[in-house]
Amino acid sequence: GRVGVTGVRSGTALGAIDARAGWALVLHAPARGHQARGINAILVRGVPAGARRLGLIRTPRSIPARGLSGQDMDRDGIVNAFDVDDDGDLQLDNVDASVRGAARRGSSARSMPTPRERQVRIFSNLKLALEDSLNANAGSSAMSRSAVNDALTSAQTLAISVVPGDEVELDCGGLTYCSSGGTGTALEASSSGGTSFPDDFDSDGDGMGTITAGPTGDFQLLTGATFDRLDAGDTFIERVTAGSRTLAAPGMLAYAFTSTPAVTAWSDDAGASTTSVSYPVDASTPGTTSNPAEVEAGSDGHVVLTFTLWRPQRPRIAPVEARWVDIGGLGYSVDVPNAPGGTGSGPGICAGSSLSESDPSLVAAGDQLRDRAPDRAASASHTITFTVDMTDCLGTTSWDVGETLSFDLQARTRDGDNAAQKLTFVRTA
Repeated sequence: GRVGVTGVRSGTALGAIDARAGWALVLHAPARGHQARGINAILVRGVPAGARRLGLIRTPRSIPARGLSGQDMDRDGIVNAFDVDDDGDLQLDNVDASVRGAARRGSSARSMPTPRERQVRIFSNLKLALEDSLNANAGSSAMSRSAVNDALTSAQTLAISVVPGDEVELDCGGLTYCSSGGTGTALEASSSGGTSFPDDFDSDGDGMGTITAGPTGDFQLLTGATFDRLDAGDTFIERVTAGSRTLAAPGMLAYAFTSTPAVTAWSDDAGASTTSVSYPVDASTPGTTSNPAEVEAGSDGHVVLTFTLWRPQRPRIAPVEARWVDIGGLGYSVDVPNAPGGTGSGPGICAGSSLSESDPSLVAAGDQLRDRAPDRAASASHTITFTVDMTDCLGTTSWDVGETLSFDLQARTRDGDNAAQKLTFVRTA
């Protein structure tokens, strides 16, 4: 396509704007002195190439950039703050190691945060027990609108990075899950003891809740939102007061998990036959909280489990995508929050040394196995397989015969997105 000028200098008044379907046109070009001539974008039939698809488009090349919010690395007409694919390689930024780093979390306040600290990052989290699991590859009945809404309203959370400052308020516009009278609930109570967001966090009554970084280094929000109320492209503004100055830091939700990883089969190293899992799952299925699956240790005394699973999904972003998309590029890990028997703390995320695989789609990367597959239309044929030595993972904590152990199979990004399926096992030998 041809090139159109999109860059303007800070503080430029744009004047009248004509809002179109998925993009907008400035009716009168700013004076030449206000234009940033070195910043331009590709137009297709007079429309920014990345419009109507949140910037998820392959572009010929990206320009050298520092990955800051106001830049347009891939020249698609969508600035980085609102572009889900900054460098135009068709890989979502959240899983793309080649683009911008995460905004700093929990930084101390100063006179004014740096440009990189002004990046607002929003991450999606969804954790479900086996009996509540969703996955599009299990068939339409497993992803009915009612099942999806039940899961999302009860378990979907957002992790929102907090720009450093003396006070930060979250402006959600009309998003029903974080505006006054909506469905949002903070995971950490306000100073008044309430958790309704923003209402219990809005001391000045301006409709915006004050947010602070919690123990995880960000602000955690249980959305309570149904499928049609939360989606990729939802935008936020953090209104930051730092000393006597204020600034507005924008951010956007790149995508939200609509399902979790879903185990299709598992086996132990003691020679037991492979156990298949059919969806939807009910409470009597082995591996659920009320009916732990039985496992045995091998001849070396180690409990070693092999899992085959489907990837989690997101809804389509670009018009050409399928309704449900298997998310590629995620890191798969095992998280054990509690010790066997439920007494005491577990080791957390298993060390990478306890994981192994022979799956060509997976490669070891620290404490996880990184998926090399791209995003693609959901398909039951898209499975991955890996093995975890639970005895190695637990370290000095023993898993004795008769004890149950629950853990999460996680699919996560480098910075904060996390979808997980909770499984429960009992050791019988």
